[in-house]
Amino acid sequence: TTGPIACPIGFLNTIYQAIPGWDSINNAVAGVTGRNVESRSDFEFRRVQSVANNSQASIQAIIGAVFGVSGVLDAYGLVNDTNAQLGFTGTGYILGTTLTVSTVVSGTIPLSPAPNAQSPSLLVVGSGVAQGTAITSAGTGTGGTGTYIVNISQTVGSSGSPISITIGPGGVILVPNSIYVSVYGGLAQSVANAIWSKKMPGCNYNGNTTETVVDTGPANYPYNPPYPSYSVTFETPTPLALNVAITMQNNASVPSTAAGQIQQAVLNAFSGADGGLRARIGSVVFASRFYAGIAALGSWAQVYSILIGAGSPTQNSIAIGVNQIPTLIQANISVSFV
Repeated sequence: TTGPIACPIGFLNTIYQAIPGWDSINNAVAGVTGRNVESRSDFEFRRVQSVANNSQASIQAIIGAVFGVSGVLDAYGLVNDTNAQLGFTGTGYILGTTLTVSTVVSGTIPLSPAPNAQSPSLLVVGSGVAQGTAITSAGTGTGGTGTYIVNISQTVGSSGSPISITIGPGGVILVPNSIYVSVYGGLAQSVANAIWSKKMPGCNYNGNTTETVVDTGPANYPYNPPYPSYSVTFETPTPLALNVAITMQNNASVPSTAAGQIQQAVLNAFSGADGGLRARIGSVVFASRFYAGIAALGSWAQVYSILIGAGSPTQNSIAIGVNQIPTLIQANISVSFV
């Protein structure tokens, strides 16, 4: 079925065409909603990425080529041009908004250059750590053991029982002299071919998906079989289901269809169907992004608060990892009138 069809957990449970040995299917995570037509904002975003497509070797050229692959919904690229690991693994615990790093296993916390609006958040990832937890400033730590300030207050682990943590741009670790390409959609082989066409020799990879690219040589001087082949690795991001909680004023003008209208307005903003930018890999999703669409429903639509989260919606914004792609379905948008 064509179109932007929501696919919540457990919705995909029917096999369309029988294949011997395939007995059942059931999606454990929500699917990423597609679209009928590319919006103006999505087109402009892709156009900006594509202007580097005539160049070679830069991460911008690689991402531009990847966005040209049919079926790609989103992509994100990082580069580590140093001889050292970019990112940190070790142990630590969080009390309130203070992260204490107890031990270092590998790497250092990349405090410089400081994350900004154009770079992915310096995310802390570990068992029990809230989604979107990011380091905002250093305390006593300078990249290793010590204290650091995070953006979300929580209690995870303790001084006597620290947990294993990973800290890196967008929550990932990059091996030395490597590129990180996160891609959702498109055929894996086509994505690998696009990456190979723009990367430079000797560059290492990061990710969870590996395809073999066969090099037939340049068009004006093709190789003879057997052709050399190379493994290309990239990241297939994990869908991250978000929840949104909206509290509205209950007044005499509220229509009976109010909840459905509000949910659709939020979905339109989230997917970019309202003309704005949609939620993407490695982005920060702001609850304030949904205010305008709700307010435009009419004078009855008076918003008290909008909160967002990957579990219980308690935050004003949430940072998405570069190995994650956000999803949102109508059932995960709660609307209450008070």
